[in-house]
Amino acid sequence: MNNKQTNKQTNKQTNIAGNNSPSQIPPAAYTPSPYQPPAMPPRPRGIKTWQIVSIAVAGAIVAIVVIIVGVIALSGSMNRAVKDAKDYYDRKTEPYTNPAKHKTYTNDTISFRYPSSLQEMSLEGWDYTVRKGTISDRRVFGDKDMNYFVVYTQIKDDGHPAGMSKSQMKSEMNSLFERAQSGGGGLTDVLRHEQLICKKYEPSDFSDLTVNTGEITDGTPVVSLRYVCDSRVENGNSKIETDQLTWYDREGRLNTITMSSNNFSEAKCGGRMTMLMPGLTARLR
Repeated sequence: MNNKQTNKQTNKQTNIAGNNSPSQIPPAAYTPSPYQPPAMPPRPRGIKTWQIVSIAVAGAIVAIVVIIVGVIALSGSMNRAVKDAKDYYDRKTEPYTNPAKHKTYTNDTISFRYPSSLQEMSLEGWDYTVRKGTISDRRVFGDKDMNYFVVYTQIKDDGHPAGMSKSQMKSEMNSLFERAQSGGGGLTDVLRHEQLICKKYEPSDFSDLTVNTGEITDGTPVVSLRYVCDSRVENGNSKIETDQLTWYDREGRLNTITMSSNNFSEAKCGGRMTMLMPGLTARLR
């Protein structure tokens, strides 16, 4: 009996001790902490007025410098272009303006210039046939090899009176132009000096024939022709290209200048423009 009582007391103490264990203590109530927004970065300080003004002034200075540099560069480029154009023009016109580069032929009605490298040649052996009228003047200027030469003739008494007006001259040139375009005998009537220039060739052998109307430097109406003597010549250096100008002067005289050259002589004498000097400078006196 005493043992039973002792066990009951022991169990009772154990239960009391078990009720007082931490696992049996209820948890404390959870209290959430209040919401804290994230801290904002410090607001930057505002740009001051003097800083804005400084930036604007610096930008304006840079823009002005860029514009000035651009203008200087453009001006330099334009000046070079103008100088190059002037140098080119001077080189092209020097044979016409520099007396050392040209000679001048003058008779009582016309004048023209020709390259100073040409010499007046003898007309011996040149049987020039005049279709109508009489020869009042004829000249041949050429280089020593006759790769380039200028022939000039003046014919009078072919039925045209002195005192021709420019309208009459133009009418005559239009008539020549139409005959040249018709070909055949009409072309033969317009051609001059071909007996010397093309010698053994006939007009039927001519190639690249073009006919135009125009004026010489003083406005006198002319008919111009261009042709190559023999279309069968394949070597460009051997082809003789001929330019012919024909016009009437105020005395009713028929004037003709032909300028003939091959490619070799053109390169040697300074190009086609120099070769055409007589026709480009011809004028009535």
